[in-house]
Amino acid sequence: MNLLQIIAATASFETLQSITVRRLMVASILALFPPVMLFLVLLVSQGTLFPVSMIICIFVFIVGQLSFLLWATPNVYSELESRGWIYLTARPYGRVGLLFGKYIAAVANGWTVCVISMTMCLMIGESMAGFEVSPARLWIGFVGLISMASISYAAVYSLIGVIFQKRAMVIAVVYAFATDMIIANVPALISKITLRYYVHGLAVSWLGIKFDRKLDPDAATYLLFPAETPGWALVLSMFVMTGLALGAATYIIRYREYVTSDES
Repeated sequence: MNLLQIIAATASFETLQSITVRRLMVASILALFPPVMLFLVLLVSQGTLFPVSMIICIFVFIVGQLSFLLWATPNVYSELESRGWIYLTARPYGRVGLLFGKYIAAVANGWTVCVISMTMCLMIGESMAGFEVSPARLWIGFVGLISMASISYAAVYSLIGVIFQKRAMVIAVVYAFATDMIIANVPALISKITLRYYVHGLAVSWLGIKFDRKLDPDAATYLLFPAETPGWALVLSMFVMTGLALGAATYIIRYREYVTSDES
């Protein structure tokens, strides 16, 4: 089998593995979280400080992070524990095929959960509050935003899984908190090293989400950036960061020696 065949076979196998009662329940819980939270927010409040589309974006973003945390980071550890690593290393292109196959499966699973969740949120938002633009236009913008975020975040979490295979999820949580909650909110050049900066920029560009200081003088203003940047530049930056993450993961997984459960 050549590399493309191994990648396709791995991606197909991982996707089929996700169609189990346990994994479908996890995916359902993740997908239902944003619409349930949006319904509760709109039900108990007469008006919201931020646009409904922004609330949807935040909730779906959280679900996307959790999805890739679950499906992208255990890429190496799961094989080491299942004793499939020895078989993979004996096959030509086995390691690289594993990396990209699991990456594609993680993107597909996370993207599906987020799109389903976002679609339900738009239906609830339109029926309970309404939008300034048509729901169809918002849906297209959200699909584009979810696609770019899925491609990029799955690559970063895959890299974390390759480097820290035994503590990948812990490191991924620390990474998400440090970059998306702290560094991305710093109004300085350092925020541009985070993926959330570019996801935020695309939300402004594609969804028309505006953050107005006049809504509430006492409201936190750390969500008022990034500065307006062309959408093509944001997309290009995210593709570059994705390529760097996957390139580094490919190099590491090819040449690093991992300890299997039998050897530890």
